[in-house]
Amino acid sequence: MRAGAAATGCRPTVPPCRRAVERAGTVIGDNAFLAGLEPSIADFKAFQTARERCDLAFGQGRPRLNAWYGRVCRRPSAKY
Repeated sequence: MRAGAAATGCRPTVPPCRRAVERAGTVIGDNAFLAGLEPSIADFKAFQTARERCDLAFGQGRPRLNAWYGRVCRRPSAKY
């Protein structure tokens, strides 16, 4: 987790983060990525935010987001 993330209160239990996670699950629907079949800047920004700022774990209740996160993680650009 990025330094200071805990201090900002960015967790899925915090209402703004929870709403964003729920919205992302709706937006992704049956797509492989947020905007369709190919990754876009939206995926990379959401991935970065989820990993660095919020340290999110989507959990079993969000299989679409878990699958999306896995697809983005497997991309070479995600290894930084």
